[in-house]
Amino acid sequence: MRNDAAASVADEPAPVPGAGRRADTNLRSVATALQLLRELANADAPLGVTEAARRLGVAPSTAHRLLSTMVAAGFAMRSPAGRGYRRGPELVRMFGRRPVQLVLLRDAAHPVLERVTRETGETAHLSILEGLDVVGIDHVESAAPLVFRHPIGSRVPAHATAVGHALLAFSPEAAEVLIEEGLARLTDSTVPTGAALRRSLADVRRRGYAVNNRQWHAETAGAAAPIIDRSGEAVAALGISGPASRIGRREILDRLGRIARAAAAEIAARLPDSMESAHG
Repeated sequence: MRNDAAASVADEPAPVPGAGRRADTNLRSVATALQLLRELANADAPLGVTEAARRLGVAPSTAHRLLSTMVAAGFAMRSPAGRGYRRGPELVRMFGRRPVQLVLLRDAAHPVLERVTRETGETAHLSILEGLDVVGIDHVESAAPLVFRHPIGSRVPAHATAVGHALLAFSPEAAEVLIEEGLARLTDSTVPTGAALRRSLADVRRRGYAVNNRQWHAETAGAAAPIIDRSGEAVAALGISGPASRIGRREILDRLGRIARAAAAEIAARLPDSMESAHG
């Protein structure tokens, strides 16, 4: 008969060779991935593979593999010019493009969005430009029937939306990259050529708002205006959208555009001076 001490030792599972080393390696990999997420969240310029490797203290091949994994998961995206990586939509949704900036934007904009929705009866939303797309960071939904919702973190092509045109009008480099890469035709009404997009953006700069009638989705329409901060940067756009059957007539879109323009100016006036340091 075994004594208790012997039985206790005998009943313990035998250690798996190398298990401790694998656990340590896995923990280091998680820590490295989290550090890369922090670097992407705080970066004001595209992060290249070599620079990412230097900051993380890993080989460039490891940095490239991590960045590729994050692109596949939506936490990173290639910059429009292909020179490095920027925050992806999942990182924007969770932490924001620039956390301080987005908090200030939402705080300034949300009461205005609520009033715009009460005034128009349509959905009001706040978006920023990320790469060649616009990403929603706040919205107030209409109580009327909707074709499409604008949840926080939603991502849509900039060239086919009113908020996208409002932002591209003040981001000429992004507009030219988009034209160079080609304008995807999402509906029969999507802006078809680079020349047509440039004309649309010039109209935005002239009148202060953009309109979209069935360009992104065949049943939606809207208007939007850029929110220009004290440095002259278009930090976001305020959009008003609804079913094309309800708001798709040009006179209605122009009225919504004027409302969006006034609301965007009000939000800009509400932005604190700290916005400039926040968006770098």
